[in-house]
Amino acid sequence: MAPLTIIINGLSTRDWGAAALFGLAVAVGLTPEMLPAIVNANLARGAMSMMRKKCIVKRLDAIQSMGGMQVLCTDKTGTLTEDRVAVFQCTDAAGAASQSALQYAYLNAKLQTGLRSLLDRAVVDEATTNTSHIDAMERALAEWTKVDEIPFDFARRLLTVVVDQHDHGERLMITKGAMEEVLAACEQTEGDGGEVRSLAHPDRQALLARSARINTDGLRVLGLATKATTKQAGQFSPADETGMTFRGFLAFLDPPKADARDAVQGLLTKGIAVKLASMEPRQFAAACRRGTVFAKLSPFQKVDVVESLQKDAGTSVGFLGDGINDAMALKHADVGVSVDTGTIVAKESADVILLEKSLAVLLDAVVKGRRTAGNTLKYIKMTCAGNFSNTFSVLIAAAWLPYLPMSAVQLLTANIIYDISQISIPWDTMDPEYLEQPRQWIATDIARFMICVGPLSSLTDVAIFSLNQYFFKYQGNEPMDVAQAQTIWYLWAVVMQMAVIPVLRTTKLPFIQSRPARPVAMTLGVMCAIGCSLPYIPAVASVLGMVPPPPSYWPWMALLIVAYMAMAQTIKHFYIRWFHVWI
Repeated sequence: MAPLTIIINGLSTRDWGAAALFGLAVAVGLTPEMLPAIVNANLARGAMSMMRKKCIVKRLDAIQSMGGMQVLCTDKTGTLTEDRVAVFQCTDAAGAASQSALQYAYLNAKLQTGLRSLLDRAVVDEATTNTSHIDAMERALAEWTKVDEIPFDFARRLLTVVVDQHDHGERLMITKGAMEEVLAACEQTEGDGGEVRSLAHPDRQALLARSARINTDGLRVLGLATKATTKQAGQFSPADETGMTFRGFLAFLDPPKADARDAVQGLLTKGIAVKLASMEPRQFAAACRRGTVFAKLSPFQKVDVVESLQKDAGTSVGFLGDGINDAMALKHADVGVSVDTGTIVAKESADVILLEKSLAVLLDAVVKGRRTAGNTLKYIKMTCAGNFSNTFSVLIAAAWLPYLPMSAVQLLTANIIYDISQISIPWDTMDPEYLEQPRQWIATDIARFMICVGPLSSLTDVAIFSLNQYFFKYQGNEPMDVAQAQTIWYLWAVVMQMAVIPVLRTTKLPFIQSRPARPVAMTLGVMCAIGCSLPYIPAVASVLGMVPPPPSYWPWMALLIVAYMAMAQTIKHFYIRWFHVWI
């Protein structure tokens, strides 16, 4: 662009030095040099605003992803529930309350050396705070000593500790875990009278049915199993979790949050599909017909879910999780969200940290993200359209006029004034309708906006050139004529670029249906006044090569501005009608 401008201006004016300087100024002017500053300022302000809503942004560009999020995968515990897990009941295989089953669960939860889960903590709390159990639990802990363990992993979904009894020398494996996996490891079950008998297929089905009934009441169920062994410590592996005896059920209650329904409905209203990524039994899905539930997921399967959703027409996927098993999915999601109380590895993997594990907090963050992303995209589109129009205008002027349409220093001054006026864009508001649905940044949409809107400005520039050439008779024969013509286009460039912003920033009718935020309106007004005053300040005007325009110019300016804004509003109307999008 710059070389072409230099060549055309050089050939038409025969002043190659001035043409080269003007070409360099054009190159600088067409470069959106304030883009990084304004985008970063916008993102930084968005991050500060989100922080006030209990949301910490670790990676600034995650704000854009947050605003464009179309699907949110989340777990249930602590998000839809109170995160106050407690043992609701502990029963034997027959369904009767059993203190011995609680003893097995307590030894397993207390003696394991891995990260203690919410369920482990609930078991320990029940055993050590319920006065009806304390003595029995203390005796059990004193009677048995841990000698080995088989740590929990998300594939097996089992945790086993190996303990020795002090008095009798008995060695016992105690396993706790998901019902299906525990039953798969069992060959016997405890009967009604405490006797051990073979676990037949009807017995397995009956135990699974009992577990399903407990799940139906909104409780989470774990199974308990034991196995006597003589194997040496240090030799135990998951292969030993076979031939066990089923000992009972542990049922846990985590009450739902009072605002869970409203929070989910709020996300759905904002165009975000909520997917529940849970490790609950598959039967839980039947109770969630209005949502999508992925049950019994391993960490790798959570990643598969995220990647599968991402491949669905480029869907932007968010993932909310706070556990070790969520870390990989948090990394793979477009925006990973964890909570301040989550595990270290989850927080390290996340892009955004919530100070409160609540979908309501996340909903506020999404709205802030959309506003921030919208203002950023607003600036990019307006700047690209303006630069595109300047490209045409400069080429037309270079081929038509026998003088430079604007001096290099005037062009740079106009660009600086416009760039400063855009600093307030991060404080602008967005139309409420814009915030209702996720928005994606699409390069072709920006290019289409630029091509459709940009030439309108060039059309008005041609009107200014014609006004100078045929009404004011500035032919470029006299230096004063050139200075007048250049000043007129400079003033037009300053006023026109700022006058059209209220039209381009909204899908609605400017000033009547939608007004710029006060900081934006004030900045535009102040910078426009400063820009228009420069030709009237002798010291500045002499440096910039400007002269005050004739008084008859200002009515023409007002008429062209009104016409320009009306045409811009018309183009906007048809653009939205055809493409169903604006910003």
